Amino acid sequence: MHCSSCIWLLENFRKVDEGVVQSQVNFLTKEVKIIFDERVTSLKKIVEKLTTIGYEPELHLGTLEKKQKKKINRSRIIRIGIAGFCFGNIMMLSFPEYFSSGNIVDEGLKKFFSILILTLSLPVFFYSASEFFVKSYQSLKHKTTTIDVPIAIGIAAIFFRSVYEILSGTGQGYFDSGSGLIFFMLVGRWFQDFTFDALSFERDYKSFFSDSCFGIKQRS
Repeated sequence: MHCSSCIWLLENFRKVDEGVVQSQVNFLTKEVKIIFDERVTSLKKIVEKLTTIGYEPELHLGTLEKKQKKKINRSRIIRIGIAGFCFGNIMMLSFPEYFSSGNIVDEGLKKFFSILILTLSLPVFFYSASEFFVKSYQSLKHKTTTIDVPIAIGIAAIFFRSVYEILSGTGQGYFDSGSGLIFFMLVGRWFQDFTFDALSFERDYKSFFSDSCFGIKQRS
């Protein structure tokens, strides 16, 4: 279905088959709902006539069941939002360190920025990155290894090394890189979930029953 002529033809399908009582088109979903009198016509005849006029229907048992809507992973979206917010502010607070090559004259201001950056990094590493640690624990519990294990080890190494440098006064740590890494990995996983949801891996035996199960001949 691509135009108003298609809609008019299908909604006046009763002129093609006298057994059709009513036909209604949903142009957005490319579907037509047909009510017919079984004493005058049959599903087989209707499908054959639809095929003849160029609107071969997709008909199999898998379409008879309602499709369940995919649930949105809201917790991941919240994690991405928190990681993005904190990452942006950590980068902004790190600009004086970048521009001064690590030689900030005011030690009080340097310490204040360091503590503020550490504070902003806590929700990123303990909340946003929690799914990497949880999945790593679950895989190790079952004596298997997944990609989340090295990721979790790397995140933990960045965090504890950065905390040590700030508390010991030996550096500013790597909270900017660590929070950015977590943010972009979460965004990547969100896109991965979005792609998988757009694909259908739920074909069961019903999807392999084609029009033949209804006694309808396929076009050669």
